[in-house]
Amino acid sequence: MSLGRLVPWLDWAEWRTVGDQLFAADDSERDLGVARVVAWRVRGRVPLAVDSTASLVETQLMDARGQGSDAALRAQFCMILVRLVNGVADSAQRGRVASSVASLAAAAGLPRGLVDLRHEAAHNELPSLAAARAGAGEALTWLRDFYWLRQADHLAAGRAQVLVLARSYLGLHLAAAVGAAARARGEDGEDQGGTGAAARAAALALGTRCGRAEEGRGEGGHGDSDQGPAGPSPRPYSAAEGRKARRAALADLKSAVLRTCAADLVEPVWSAAAALPAGDAALGALR
Repeated sequence: MSLGRLVPWLDWAEWRTVGDQLFAADDSERDLGVARVVAWRVRGRVPLAVDSTASLVETQLMDARGQGSDAALRAQFCMILVRLVNGVADSAQRGRVASSVASLAAAAGLPRGLVDLRHEAAHNELPSLAAARAGAGEALTWLRDFYWLRQADHLAAGRAQVLVLARSYLGLHLAAAVGAAARARGEDGEDQGGTGAAARAAALALGTRCGRAEEGRGEGGHGDSDQGPAGPSPRPYSAAEGRKARRAALADLKSAVLRTCAADLVEPVWSAAAALPAGDAALGALR
C-alpha cells in the first residue's frame, strides 16, 4: 500500500499558515513564510510549487528593499522562472516520445508569457529586469490559483468526505447498540415500535440503509420510500445488513485516510459524534 508522498511540513495546518504568510500584504509576514520554507529545505522534499513561491517572494522582497544589483536580481528572477517552467513541463511529460516544453507547459495551464520568458532566458539574452518582475508576478498568481488554492480546496473536500464517512460509521454503531439493547430485553428488533424503531431512526437519520426494503403497496408504490402514512411501512432494522454496512463504511474510511494519518481522524470523529441525532445519549451508547 502506498504511504503517499513525504512532505517537510508537520501537518496541513502548518502548510496553510505558510501559504497565508507568503501571500500576505505585510512584508514581515512574507519574511516569516520564506523563513519557514528555508527550514523545510533542510528537511528536503520541498515541492516545486512551494519552493518556487518562496524563492519568488524572497527575491521580490530583496528587490523592494534595494538589496542586490539589477543584474543579480534579473538573473535570480529568471533562474527561478526557468526552473518553475521546466519542472512543470517535466511533471506533465507522458510516454516515451518527448514533447516540447511549450506544449507541456500549455497543457499544465502555465501562461504563455512565462513560457516565452523561459525560452528567452534559456536560449537568448536574459529578459530585462522589468520583464522579469512582471513574470514573477504572473508566476505567483498562477502558483496561488493552481497550487495553493486548489490544494486547499482538495483538503477541504477530503475532510468533508471523512466527516460524512465517520458520521455514517458511528450512526451504524448507534443503530446496532440500540438493536442489541432491544434484544437483551427480549424485544423483537424486527417490529415496528420500541427500540426497533429507534434503531431504524438512528440509521435512517444519518442517511444509512441497513434494513431490507419492503415491497411498495398500491399503484405507484416505491420500495425505497420511507415517507408518509400512505407509503410502505418503514423497513425493519436488520442486524446482518447493519454489520455489512459497517464493514463497508470502515473500508471507505481506511481508503480515505492513510494509517500513518490516523490521528487526523480524531477531530472529524468527534465532530461526527456530536452531530448524531441522539446527542449525548448517542455518545453514551457507543462507550
